[in-house]
Amino acid sequence: MNSAKRFWTIEAGTTLVFAALLLIARPARADSFESFSATGSFLNEPNLSLSGGFIVDETTGQVASVNLFHGPTELNILGMTGAPSVLPDAFLIQAFNQLGDELALLFAAPGNQGSLAGYTGGVVCSDTTVSIVPACGNFASAFTPHQSPAMGTDDVFIGEITDVGSSPSPTAEQSTLTLVGLGLVALLVAGRRLPS
Repeated sequence: MNSAKRFWTIEAGTTLVFAALLLIARPARADSFESFSATGSFLNEPNLSLSGGFIVDETTGQVASVNLFHGPTELNILGMTGAPSVLPDAFLIQAFNQLGDELALLFAAPGNQGSLAGYTGGVVCSDTTVSIVPACGNFASAFTPHQSPAMGTDDVFIGEITDVGSSPSPTAEQSTLTLVGLGLVALLVAGRRLPS
């Protein structure tokens, strides 16, 4: 077999392999992220505010990141999230920091089934709402400090979750494999059109 024929046989085989990869490879999906802010005040230290927020991946309905504050104390490590089994119409986000402080943010999210996809905001379960918002049961959101958990928690006195809009998606571009494959196919087609 001469070298020109061998080259074209290898090229045809390579084209078939990349065509198969293009059919198998799933294109990357562009996830949609929604940002929420949390505002309110705490009961035991009334000069401290609840602030910050969290981001939800609308594709999966799961919390992607958290950055909440108990006054000046930042809590940006995401813990457990989801609907507590005893409160199916509420959603819990646990946020921590490196010191071990914890904020258990519980809020009304009727019918969430463990997902915040489509959630638009609402009331934070707090000392003010425990008796008037059935979704909260008799539970309130609370901050627990790492240095003195025996001294108790600082309950949220009143609070609200507000949808502040879409966040930029970190995966908005096409799949790298698809782009490389298309580029190679284009090079092969262009190579066949070159005069010998």
